[in-house]
Amino acid sequence: MAKRKTAACRRVAVLVVLAGACGAASAAEVTFGANREMYVDGKLFLPVHAWAAATADLDRLKAMGVNLVLGFGDGSMTWRPISDESIAQMRRNLDECHKRGMYGAILVSAWWTDPAKRGSFADRTLADYIALFKDHPALLGWQISIEDDMGLGRAQREAMGAADRWVPRPGGNPEDLKARYQAVKQADPDHPVIIMHSGGQMIAGLRGFTWTQPTPETWYMQASRHCDILYHDLFPVANNTAEDLQQITDATRLLMKYGSGEKHLWVAVDAGDRKRWTTRSHAPTTAEIRCELWMALINGAHGLGFDFTSWKPTWASIRMDPQAEKQLGPEMATIQGLKEPILLGQTTRSVKVAADAPDSVQAIVRQYGGSLYVFAVNNEPQPRTAAITVSGLEAAAAAVLGEDRMVELRAGTFSDAFGGHQVHLYRIDPSPPGSRQGE
Repeated sequence: MAKRKTAACRRVAVLVVLAGACGAASAAEVTFGANREMYVDGKLFLPVHAWAAATADLDRLKAMGVNLVLGFGDGSMTWRPISDESIAQMRRNLDECHKRGMYGAILVSAWWTDPAKRGSFADRTLADYIALFKDHPALLGWQISIEDDMGLGRAQREAMGAADRWVPRPGGNPEDLKARYQAVKQADPDHPVIIMHSGGQMIAGLRGFTWTQPTPETWYMQASRHCDILYHDLFPVANNTAEDLQQITDATRLLMKYGSGEKHLWVAVDAGDRKRWTTRSHAPTTAEIRCELWMALINGAHGLGFDFTSWKPTWASIRMDPQAEKQLGPEMATIQGLKEPILLGQTTRSVKVAADAPDSVQAIVRQYGGSLYVFAVNNEPQPRTAAITVSGLEAAAAAVLGEDRMVELRAGTFSDAFGGHQVHLYRIDPSPPGSRQGE
């Protein structure tokens, strides 16, 4: 009896100390603007997350432009039950993020999907757990779902006599996600709630994938309501379909649809040499990663993410092409340097692309700070040539950012060559008085 009382007192003491430390800090203020862009403490923020990262990797991740850890690989109830040790580790995770100007989002989906993971909180509430961290300055949000759209696996469906149709996971219906959302919001109304869909599952019907049954669109439309941040993860290279990076575009367009213009959207793309389901895939290259990033942004993403983890030949929290790792930081710096036109830019102008292969080159036009921006990407591995037309322009000149060259527009049209998976970023500055550039 004395031993049980001592252990209980020690656990209460740990929780009080942790809660007190969090309470002394100032929680980050996370808000959203008219375009569903994110602000943290009043500053425009383009999140770039790493999935399930270890705290020991934070410096390496920051060098690659990551500013958010989504679901820490250490301290999360997703991988081990709640305990004094895991709570202390989660606190250290957030502290280390804060030291580096980074943020963390905590996975709480296991509270519902695997009640055994409640561990030492079996007789406590989710609100008690959330209270330990909700005031930490590095906390950005709570994730309540990890690919619930996948439904039951094939073996489970076959055992039910439902091999040829999609079956939701227990507790994975839209009304269940609504209950999760409400529970978290009641405990912490000030931080956003995150739902994650599988990009591969989202496009299963479009691509005719045979490894799954497509999820009904009604499920997506209903389930996607119950969050503030909606995102998908999709890794064409890791899944041995590097010839079809267009998957990113298709899934992101569906994400836009399911978000109904009301959600902040993230897209997680290739980076790690994952080899979880196939040993034939290669480590994503610099060009492939850059292509996927810009396809996500061109098609409506407000934030980006990566899964750097790898299962084969042995587990590694980060395993990727060394050259790609070296180049990722500068690429993310370019994206962050353009976050205002990406997230805030608006225009009534339209852009049309006529490429030498249909749908190979895609582009978007934005206006910000008096300048027009055109972001364009070739989603194919083959070189392509494209004529890009911006409505309402006559003669103009566009600077190709990062390439030290200009292109001339005539009647609003310019042509450019794209290498395989190449991205071009153009800026058209205001014309001097007397020019022929359209308004």
